[in-house]
Amino acid sequence: DFFLALDEGRLARIHYIIGTEPDRALKETDDLELESQLIDAARTWSDKLCEELVDTNGEERGLALHNRYGDGFPALYQSRFHVDVAVSDINDVEALLAARGDIRVNLHRPIEAPETQVYLKVYHKGGPITLAMVMPILDNAGVMVDSEVPFEITARGPEGSSETVFMHDFRM
Repeated sequence: DFFLALDEGRLARIHYIIGTEPDRALKETDDLELESQLIDAARTWSDKLCEELVDTNGEERGLALHNRYGDGFPALYQSRFHVDVAVSDINDVEALLAARGDIRVNLHRPIEAPETQVYLKVYHKGGPITLAMVMPILDNAGVMVDSEVPFEITARGPEGSSETVFMHDFRM
């Protein structure tokens, strides 16, 4: 069971009632650990991204990057990637936006991936790259592509402006 309390602002409070079986003994719990887990569960992906950016880049630069990218990743990206991956992608996007070219690539193998599998991220300014443009290049390189997932990453600029970079994540 639960009870929901709403105020006139943006806050809500949910009170959960967790039932137990009368004949069954409860396990001892570490209240501080439970509290820590609940706090972590309540944090958004953007909150975690902010913390990781500050840890990686220092407070001033980390907060500036979070202001620029905190809302710039779509829900599908957030569901697929941990915030430490987003920090790496932000570095690649920033390098692309600072460069003269329109494309940047990142060939990598995530720790959890099998040795026979690699990923290629292609970052592109100006619009998504069609598979008809990319696949012949990869085929000529002798690469077998298993899947491709595109993402649109938005970098907030000054005075409400923004820049969009398209990231194509190829699993090979």
